[in-house]
Amino acid sequence: FNGGFPALKSVQVQQVNVTKTSTVWGFNANINEGFPYIKAMYTREGNFPFAYVRRPLMVYDQYETDFDHNGIRVLRPISATRSLDFGQAGELTVTHPIDSAGAWRTLVPNNIILSPCTFRGQDRPQPFRIYRIVTEMQEGGQKTVTAYARHVFYDLSYCVLQDVRPENLTGAAAIAWMFDKQYNLDFVRLASEPFTFDSDIQTTATAYYQNVSIANALIGADNAFIYRWGGELYVDKFYFSINQTMENSRQNDFNIRYSYDMIAVSEDIDYTDQRNDVIGYDNFASLYRLLQPVEPFARPAIVNFSYENFDFQQLVADVSAYFDEVRHPNIAYTVKYAPIWKKSDYGDFSELRSREVGDTGTITNPIL
Repeated sequence: FNGGFPALKSVQVQQVNVTKTSTVWGFNANINEGFPYIKAMYTREGNFPFAYVRRPLMVYDQYETDFDHNGIRVLRPISATRSLDFGQAGELTVTHPIDSAGAWRTLVPNNIILSPCTFRGQDRPQPFRIYRIVTEMQEGGQKTVTAYARHVFYDLSYCVLQDVRPENLTGAAAIAWMFDKQYNLDFVRLASEPFTFDSDIQTTATAYYQNVSIANALIGADNAFIYRWGGELYVDKFYFSINQTMENSRQNDFNIRYSYDMIAVSEDIDYTDQRNDVIGYDNFASLYRLLQPVEPFARPAIVNFSYENFDFQQLVADVSAYFDEVRHPNIAYTVKYAPIWKKSDYGDFSELRSREVGDTGTITNPIL
């Protein structure tokens, strides 16, 4: 049967908490028809990384919101790259051959690619909506199609806030206000329909959004939610949260020192976007300016805010929040640290290898 190769005869599901157990598999011609079986299971302490069955890249229809089933096609790409920056939802780039089976034909704008992703060792595949397609023939004659996709969170870029002012609201209430007050014609489908959200921010604030998208109002505009209320973005399919610290992140999680567990470190200071002179106007011709000592010269930024009613104190607050974001240079540290979890003496600390976007810790280098 099946040329003597394995065939799926039956399926038995065993629920196992993989983060707290080690499983030993056995092979025996007289057990389980010769297929692998669980021979032993041991409890282990700590949050250890574990091996998992890697999902393929799958394409789903543009209307799909439930990804607990197979998509319309499995991809076999030449390359696939996923980027994730702090405070953003991420992008995906997939290059696929123009194959005779026709899988490439599913890579069309608005279709969704489900990408394998893990978080804290758990399988959390994420959907990315295609927004750009590049088809080309290489010098060697190979024909490819490259799909560029953004996380479905950016569907909120198509939800318009025409004239909205969440006033003296907590974080969750302000987001709910945006969703409720978005521009809405009853006979069209809104991109926001499948989304759920949360926020643990209890301090109140006020903002005014005019002709911007919900995505920009949350993380992109000069007076965006993350500047007025604070918080850090977390996304999981059509769910997102903006909490004081990123949901499921670990704070004060590590302490790395040069020459002990740090192999190399670099410091990158970039003044390209730094501004020391912010001049803010509102739609009532009011002006408020914040200026740092000008060395060697002024780096001005002019920003405009619109309000339903004249409110100079709100202008002061908005300009101050914007100034706090742009008055510092961009500073990045890149650290390479030793894989001490591979050493036998540190076998009980293998969780040290677990680092996720949003985790914080301390890195000490006396030389720098």
